[in-house]
Amino acid sequence: MSDNIFISYSHHDATIANALCAAIEDTGAPVWIAPRDIEPSSEWAEQIIDGINAARIMLVVFSSWSNRSPQVRREVERAVNRDIPVIPFRIENVLPVKSLEYFLSTQHWFDAYDGALDTHIPRLCRLLQALSERTLEKEADGTAASLRRTNLGAATDFTSSAAKTPTPGESASRVVFREEDLAFVTRELARHIGPIARYLVQRASTAAASPSAMIEALAAECKEQKERSAFTTACRQRLGL
Repeated sequence: MSDNIFISYSHHDATIANALCAAIEDTGAPVWIAPRDIEPSSEWAEQIIDGINAARIMLVVFSSWSNRSPQVRREVERAVNRDIPVIPFRIENVLPVKSLEYFLSTQHWFDAYDGALDTHIPRLCRLLQALSERTLEKEADGTAASLRRTNLGAATDFTSSAAKTPTPGESASRVVFREEDLAFVTRELARHIGPIARYLVQRASTAAASPSAMIEALAAECKEQKERSAFTTACRQRLGL
């Protein structure tokens, strides 16, 4: 994880998002924001996910526009699932829709709809700095604890590693999927989560230990249980599982 602050916003709020980006960077804190930080000729969805995965904090420019944005919802969901602190910077007095309320109900809300934007930015920057410092301390404590567990439980770790070694006759190579099957899985997942499905399927297909494992991992990207069930059923039938 880097020191980046990832700014999630609707393109309708781009002016405010860019103003926040400039103010935060003036304090010395690095910011990741699209489309500025999308590399030329790169896969947009892949870059977004990499930006979130590398973030220490996510700042959401929360408005009536972002409240209805599937892209913002997916970005927030991924950040929450990765335990990345999310700060909704509310520029309109609106409540989150249910799909966002689930992920934002326990987050640090920052109301900035009363008065000029400039009056709220310094306080936001102080909050981001304090939150970043607490996150750094938490990571340091976690790293120290991990090192202690490694030193105390080396035998257990070696046993776990040995258990993952392929047995005689077991193939150590990764699973190879047919292109037409991956295309089908991508279409089915895109029905539920949109264009980002393409990147997620590509990544899962190179890391999965089995077709079933890939389908289960991708199904977790669907928000609703009925969506996960529909996706899993269709893909299992296609792959003969």
